[in-house]
Amino acid sequence: MSTNPLRTHFPGLLYVALLSLLGFWLSQTQLVRQWGLGALTVAILLGMLLANLLPLFNHPRLQLGILFSKTTLLRWA
Repeated sequence: MSTNPLRTHFPGLLYVALLSLLGFWLSQTQLVRQWGLGALTVAILLGMLLANLLPLFNHPRLQLGILFSKTTLLRWA
């Protein structure tokens, strides 16, 4: 019985997509522009903060999508 990759990766991919959108939005603010940080950097920092501060965002169900994003999608970015 094989599992659908979309079904197993979707929660993590959705999490990464939301962090990316939030990172993009925050990178447009004056304060973050002043620091010279881009959207990708802001999104990575947000992900690190959430994973360490809130255990909910380090849930095992998210790990496959996050791993795919780290190994494949981040290289494309």
